[in-house]
Amino acid sequence: MRIKSLQFHGMMINVYHYHSNDLIMLAIPELFWSIELSKELDANQLYEELVMQLFNLLTEVEADTLASNITDLIRNESKGE
Repeated sequence: MRIKSLQFHGMMINVYHYHSNDLIMLAIPELFWSIELSKELDANQLYEELVMQLFNLLTEVEADTLASNITDLIRNESKGE
């Protein structure tokens, strides 16, 4: 499991993420939020799924921003950065 800190809404939040053979698991304890996603999702599908799930907790703008940041984080991790 990896932990990355992201700047969000004026505070630092930790994004816990784990990659298995076929799943990506994400958790943000500060938001009491977690999700399991298929590794088969491309970047756009991943982003859309995150926006839909985060929109249950956040405003549309906040969900969009955080989903974009998490998608970038996962894309960079998969590239080995």
